[in-house]
Amino acid sequence: MSEQKVDIGRFFTTVIFLRPEVTVSRSQERQTKYVGCCESLADLSNDDSHSLIDDNADTAMDKIVVTTWNNRNVTRDWRILYDCREYRITRIVRLENNLYARYECVNENVENE
Repeated sequence: MSEQKVDIGRFFTTVIFLRPEVTVSRSQERQTKYVGCCESLADLSNDDSHSLIDDNADTAMDKIVVTTWNNRNVTRDWRILYDCREYRITRIVRLENNLYARYECVNENVENE
């Protein structure tokens, strides 16, 4: 299976990885907030064909694909901040002997324009 080579010359978009921090309130309610952990230059694909609108709700989903250096600590529980929008990581694909990673992400809170 041939794998597409990563071109680091395309890493010119800055993204911020957000690490989840879980706290427990006095009422034992778990709350998760996301804290900026590290910045990374990345190749970002924001294809309009990846944008979806759910007909059953007023929710639009904006999908992006971020390719950057691999951070082995990042899991699907993390978020990526790009262009003042928080994206949930839905899939992680490690590339080229784990040197790079492709993060498929979705923002489910896009305002309808």
